[in-house]
Amino acid sequence: MKVPLHEYPVKEFLLEHKEIPLPKVFVLEAEPKFPVKEWGASLFRLDLFELKEHLGISSVDAIGIFVTKGKGLEFIGIGKLDLAKGTMLDCVIFHDGGVRIVCNDEDYANAFFDMIVPTKIFPEWEISTEWTDESIAVSTFMGGLLGISDRINPLDKASEEVKDSLKEAIGSYQAQSWKATVVMSRRTIEAVLKDAYSKSFRKDPIDTKKRPLKLYNLISEFEHSGFIPKHWLKIVDAIRLIGNVPGAHPVPIPNYKFTSDDALLALSNTTAFLKAYYNQII
Repeated sequence: MKVPLHEYPVKEFLLEHKEIPLPKVFVLEAEPKFPVKEWGASLFRLDLFELKEHLGISSVDAIGIFVTKGKGLEFIGIGKLDLAKGTMLDCVIFHDGGVRIVCNDEDYANAFFDMIVPTKIFPEWEISTEWTDESIAVSTFMGGLLGISDRINPLDKASEEVKDSLKEAIGSYQAQSWKATVVMSRRTIEAVLKDAYSKSFRKDPIDTKKRPLKLYNLISEFEHSGFIPKHWLKIVDAIRLIGNVPGAHPVPIPNYKFTSDDALLALSNTTAFLKAYYNQII
């Protein structure tokens, strides 16, 4: 079971005087049935970089990771956002090895637990799971969403074409249509750069013959302008290249089949650029 992130009413939740029904969240609580305190304690001896590496969390998808110590209360808190899968997760690992996960996706939460805990070394856990509307659990999840609401929907300033293209790209990914995901990711980027061109250069994105500028030309114009950092333009160009193969400019590649890796690369880079453009650049 999974509840889409957009179904959690973040803006309405901000209005404390307004009582609104909130979707349930999935809660996984696990207690070790063996002396595993040393596993939990060992995590607290790592610095944040080592901790991320040990728990398999990249800097890209970690929205927060921290260690709290003092007065007998010690725990590690982890926030994880996966935009491509539409999932947010809040995890707490206690000093005694206990784990509590709150998430909007049951399968994702279970997979995360299997990844971080040493189940192969210590296979026995007392695990309880449930979908609940209990106020503390839901408030914990909503609090995490409030902190990343701009990352979930960075498109308040975007055109309808950008929003529709991204929505179709995400829908294609969720439907496991990898080629369509790549094509629509490329289309999303092109729509963003057309908007950016009009805003930055104060003229329509057309050439001297009144023809619409192609994505390659748009990227070239920005490379010489300084409006968009070059490292982001390199990422945009990577999306253009992978999108050219099955979509805009088909080029046959013998025995090559598009996979989930191609789709995830295109979609992740697209959402990363959108966040950077709408939150940092303009």
